[in-house]
This record gives sequence, C-alpha cells and structure tokens, in this order.
Amino acid sequence: PPQNPALNEPENDLHDLVSGTEFKTDKTEPQKKMTKDIRDIRNSGKATLPADKTNNLHKAPVDDHNKPLHDSTTTEHRKSPDETKNGIDKETAVPAQSPKLADRMQMYPHPETRESVS
Repeated sequence: PPQNPALNEPENDLHDLVSGTEFKTDKTEPQKKMTKDIRDIRNSGKATLPADKTNNLHKAPVDDHNKPLHDSTTTEHRKSPDETKNGIDKETAVPAQSPKLADRMQMYPHPETRESVS
C-alpha cells in the first residue's frame, strides 16, 4: 500500500522517541557482589550446604557430601539384574499401547537399577 502522508509526523515522532533511548550496562554494587559470589561458588568445586537450624552456609567437597548417600543406598539396596528393569519397562509399556502413546514416549537408559534388600 502507498504511504499515508498523514502518518509521517507521528512516525517521525515515534522514531525520535525510540532513537533517543539509551541502555545502561553498569551494574549496581549489590549486582556486582552477587555476580562475584555466583562466580566464586561455581568455581570453588565444593558443595554449598545449609547448616542445621541456622541460615549459615558451609562448603564441603562434593565427594564428602555424596558419600553418605551412596553408602546408605548401597547398604540398603542391592544392584538388580537388567532383566528386572526390562520387566518393569515392559509392564509400564502396556498402558501406553492402548491410547497409542508409545510412539511419543521415550525410554531412558538407567546406569544402575537397585532393589530393596529384605
């Protein structure tokens, strides 16, 4: 469509309004401190954990943090054979076949399957 001469002045005013806009990239002191803290946490290689009953945070090596969880899992559960996992996957596949969801579902690989030790 041809340009409407009645809209030239409002378009120019709008262009002038937008062209005069400047963005600041300066960060405030709290933003700078937060950015530095986040960088330090990510580069530390340690897990930041909450303390008991306080708002304090403690840093611990990741291995020390994961070891109790791994130990309790391995003492209370044993590694199950792959047939157990495959059986469970087949049981869960049955409901997916009736509404024809199987084409849209994905089966994820599990590195280890564990079952409770009774």
